[in-house]
Amino acid sequence: KTKMSWLKEEGFGGIMIWSVDMDDFRGQCGTGKFPLINAMRQELEDYRVKLEYDGPFESSSPGGGAYTTKDPTSVTCEEEDGHISYHPDKADCTMYYMCEGERKHHMPCPSNLVFNPNENVCDWPENVEGCTQHTPAPPARRR
Repeated sequence: KTKMSWLKEEGFGGIMIWSVDMDDFRGQCGTGKFPLINAMRQELEDYRVKLEYDGPFESSSPGGGAYTTKDPTSVTCEEEDGHISYHPDKADCTMYYMCEGERKHHMPCPSNLVFNPNENVCDWPENVEGCTQHTPAPPARRR
């Protein structure tokens, strides 16, 4: 219950169970079958996540005609559900956006790496044009 309370306080969208092999599948402990999974399900039964949306940046006036323009540094996710795309954060080489359908996630690269938009991976700074000011790759060890 403590971990489920923390999950709710942080506003996470759900849980992932790494291994359920220690759950009581046969109900031999006296609390019914699957007590761990059932406890998590029960705690999340009425849980709702407040969704935040930072768009759209483009709209038209009620009479038609005039449009506001999109922020050129923003990323708009317009992929079909089930599709994932990656986009650089133009303000920070160490960050990128992952789009899942219309959902946008702001993601960090691991320490000392920057996002490489040509490969869609986090990479050494010297491999990404415009991001060489970040920590370079460590020197190769000689054997």
